[in-house]
Amino acid sequence: LYRREGTTRICIAALEPPAGLRDTVPIGTRLPMTAGSGAKVLPAYADGGTQQAVLPGAKFTDRTLAEVRKRGWAQSAAEREPGVA
Repeated sequence: LYRREGTTRICIAALEPPAGLRDTVPIGTRLPMTAGSGAKVLPAYADGGTQQAVLPGAKFTDRTLAEVRKRGWAQSAAEREPGVA
């Protein structure tokens, strides 16, 4: 679970699975809002200025953000880490 702070996101909660693939971001980690499903959801509902600040370096477009708002959720495949969906 992430919280937006400016043009970055901070992990505020995480749940590690008991078995299988583990790709959990440690609580307190700061990440850019340029790739990943969390990086799409937060700017999708942010003000226009934040969206314009994030988009130049993002692996998604303003159209992607509009789709996220319409659907209410986001997904990503290998955006933040190769081979991880």
